[in-house]
Amino acid sequence: GPGWGDADGAWRTIRAREALVWFADPPAVAALLRVDVEATGPSASMLRLHLNGMELDAVPVPPRGSGTRAVVVPPGALAADNLLRLEQPAEGTVAVASIGLSGMPAYPDEEGIHPARPEHAAHLLTGWSAPETDGSAFRWTDGHEARVVFALGDPGRYRVLRVRLGAFLDRGLDAQRVRVTFESGMVASLQ
Repeated sequence: GPGWGDADGAWRTIRAREALVWFADPPAVAALLRVDVEATGPSASMLRLHLNGMELDAVPVPPRGSGTRAVVVPPGALAADNLLRLEQPAEGTVAVASIGLSGMPAYPDEEGIHPARPEHAAHLLTGWSAPETDGSAFRWTDGHEARVVFALGDPGRYRVLRVRLGAFLDRGLDAQRVRVTFESGMVASLQ
């Protein structure tokens, strides 16, 4: 659609305040939208994602850095024909390498999601460091927020959420504070 600049290798800049992408035949139920973005200017930027008129997310893009942002598409937001609008500030300089829409990964089994396992990488949206190279059974979070996503076969059924955590205590820290939220509601605050 309109708003796109010339391609530079794998990247294409957004040359106007907004760029449009049309697509049809999305996944039938729950979906994830993944966008690989990069700020091409000297300052940080913000990229707002709108799907069929609904704002999905505001994606911070660090200066001279790239990353993948994954957004859960709310139920009912997809149609047979869809318009994705990527909006940047007037002074923004953002480039996009890829945009992908996929079905929500199903919850694996009663063992749960293990961030260190390569087969569970589809469940990790944002805020995760690279896997440890020593084969560790854990994976660090990276930044102020880490997101995990999964689809449940029977979402109306009561469930027990168990999260096994360990804190990195450095520079004189006695504890780390963690808030666990589920579907935008706080479940626990831990220290």
